[in-house]
Amino acid sequence: MFDPKLQHQSYANAPVQSAAFYADPEDMLANHKKLRETLEAFVKTQSPDTPFALQILATHSAITLMPLGLFDLDEVKQWEHTQREQAEVTTNTQDGLPLVLQFESHVKEADNRKIILDLTANTLFTDFNHAFKDRLWPRVVELLTTNQKLLYQLAKQLTKQKETAAAKQLQALQKLSDDQLKAQVGFALPPSEQAHYADYTADLAQVNAILLASADFVREQPQQGISFQEMMMRPELRNVFFWCLDNTFYEIVYFYIQAYGGRNAKLSKHLRSMRKQLAPMMRTDAWQKADEALKAKKTVVLPEFFGAVFFPIAEQLEVAINQFAPEG
Repeated sequence: MFDPKLQHQSYANAPVQSAAFYADPEDMLANHKKLRETLEAFVKTQSPDTPFALQILATHSAITLMPLGLFDLDEVKQWEHTQREQAEVTTNTQDGLPLVLQFESHVKEADNRKIILDLTANTLFTDFNHAFKDRLWPRVVELLTTNQKLLYQLAKQLTKQKETAAAKQLQALQKLSDDQLKAQVGFALPPSEQAHYADYTADLAQVNAILLASADFVREQPQQGISFQEMMMRPELRNVFFWCLDNTFYEIVYFYIQAYGGRNAKLSKHLRSMRKQLAPMMRTDAWQKADEALKAKKTVVLPEFFGAVFFPIAEQLEVAINQFAPEG
């Protein structure tokens, strides 16, 4: 995944060992297991001086674990200067450079930051259990929690926009005669169903906004002017594409959880259960659609591709919501 120009002399002419995994927004046990297993495999097969970069791919950010100075020698100079100025040094400078966690936000609501850990690669290799449990995992949880807050924050924004749009839509519908309503929506819409219809159309408008933003991201980032076929033939770009699909899925599902789950605890639990069922189905469907396009050498219009994958998921969520009566 990485092809960096190494800056620190310790890493010169050495290939970077890289790995990545998707973080589940709510399953910290699964994230813990994936990170631990990935690092255990690295420790068993590599040495402390091996340059590496491990990415945790979250919904609105990427969290990268790597040695300080892997990409930027100035970081090492600044760290060494800080160490000389500090009366108390928490990291043993003779034990090698510390590891860092880099948080790269993909939304404007959060800033990028880097945490210099009280942990070196040597310690990771010589005392793995302690290093992982006490020095690394708590800081990873901190950053994953930051990402989760972003996910909820964006879901709240989408919900607020949806509620405003639904209210305006309902007011407009209530001003129309029966004939005008039928002409506008295509079928009879009695007063008792107008609020539901307004909610439904506002929901899908938000889903469409999510899809368009995701399609724009793919066009500007992994695709960057090349064909869909070429993007899918390059593993590092294909990985980003499917990462974006995962993020789009979570953004849609958590929008519905925020919009409707807060009013019904049983519905919230049900939508979270559906999330686990729908995610692998979405990935399989997206892969099949991409594979069909590749084999047929079709021109892929990204908004249409995203719509074909995700509008059926939104419809399934709408059906589930309609089956639950409001609590109380």
